[in-house]
Amino acid sequence: MQITIELPELLGRELKSFPNINDLIVNFLSQSLASLRLSQDKNETQNVIEEIKAFRKGNRLDGLSIKELIEEGRH
Repeated sequence: MQITIELPELLGRELKSFPNINDLIVNFLSQSLASLRLSQDKNETQNVIEEIKAFRKGNRLDGLSIKELIEEGRH
């Protein structure tokens, strides 16, 4: 994959004076994307939790225990 970033001329000249600037930029962008992905995953996880909680409302076992449901599923 190739990414092109256009910088103002003065900033571009300043950055060229740093050794390994390409590696620094790639590392920075990689870390930024990873943290963005992590943030999105947290939001997605929170949404799923909220959906499960919403689904639970009004859906009860009507007195059945989990053990009884397991036994019923075995037959």
